[in-house]
Amino acid sequence: MITFSSFFNLINTFFGISVASFNRNGNYFVKSTFKRIYTTVLLLITILFYPKMIKFFVNNFYDISKNPLSMLVCLLQTSSQYVLNVTLLLSKLIYCREEVTFKNNHLKFKKKLNDYILKNKKTKSGQNLLYFYFLINSVFIFLMQIYATTVVLVRVVRFHALGYIYIITYVFSYFQIITVGNMFFEKILQYYFAVSYINQALLDDLRILLGKIGCKSRSHCIISSCGISDNLDNLQRLNSQLYELVYEMIQYESLALIAVFLHKFIEILVPIFYQFIARTLYVDSSSNLSIYIVFGMCYPLWNVISMFLLINMCEKFQQEMATTGKILHEFPIHKVDDRLKESISQFSIQILQEKRPISLCGMFNVDNTLLYSMISSMTSYLILLIQFQLQGIGL
Repeated sequence: MITFSSFFNLINTFFGISVASFNRNGNYFVKSTFKRIYTTVLLLITILFYPKMIKFFVNNFYDISKNPLSMLVCLLQTSSQYVLNVTLLLSKLIYCREEVTFKNNHLKFKKKLNDYILKNKKTKSGQNLLYFYFLINSVFIFLMQIYATTVVLVRVVRFHALGYIYIITYVFSYFQIITVGNMFFEKILQYYFAVSYINQALLDDLRILLGKIGCKSRSHCIISSCGISDNLDNLQRLNSQLYELVYEMIQYESLALIAVFLHKFIEILVPIFYQFIARTLYVDSSSNLSIYIVFGMCYPLWNVISMFLLINMCEKFQQEMATTGKILHEFPIHKVDDRLKESISQFSIQILQEKRPISLCGMFNVDNTLLYSMISSMTSYLILLIQFQLQGIGL
């Protein structure tokens, strides 16, 4: 399992969304006083400085559009960003102990999984390349979001001197939330490949068992069954630890992830409405410049892609977890000895008892149903906004 823990820990520290520090001597995470102070300072700056920035952006947007509804939508967008950022930073301070516990458990699981892979000589180069490919795509989208957001904001502030300070502040707070989503994506991606290793090992054991049954002597089959039983017990422990890790991560990240999905919902819906305003209503002629048209559409597009990647990866991870049970059911339990039969039964019971969906505070599950719900809701709200705008024109 590839990790870029130092790089990601640096990014998390910069945005104030991690209060855990890695102790290289002991190879474990601890609560960092400096990071907690840094996050608290960012929280106070956000609380005190952000309202002035909201007023500046709303006034400038109204000067551009001369449209009361779009001004109210801009107020909603910037105010929601403010609330979500405050919620995010507060959650990181409140759940600092849970974060440290989770990261230390993650290190232990990673070590055990890597030891298992090395001991059993499982190949992982192809999966590592795929992991790296997904990660590079995530970083590329992250950079494109920064670029598109900055271009759009420059248009809004209209090259005002104070506006550039507000742009830096807004982009920083904007990508605090985006980074939380990216870090969650990276963790789920790691766990997806961890489950795939477990499933591949189960398939290898199944092939060996099916090849031995009926082709070798009974004593030889018993010896092979003992080896497979030991391997299943190891895989069961790994699988149980993985389920517990995912549960811990969801418990302490739920508030932050709710902020991430609400943020994506607003940052997709509102810019599309802005494009409707810019293309059809009273906005100054500079809004029709190709650069603002292109980046105005890229702004929500990158959010759509990142949301799809995040939800799709959670769906694939849950499907891969479900595959573990399907593989176990393929074992010919009626043709094996009692010890192997017991190992298969215990593994199956463990999956039934510990399997949990990725649920955020019980409000919704992160799977394909969430994607469909968000698309449906965004379409409905967009139609309502356009209807309100058209009725306003009629009046």
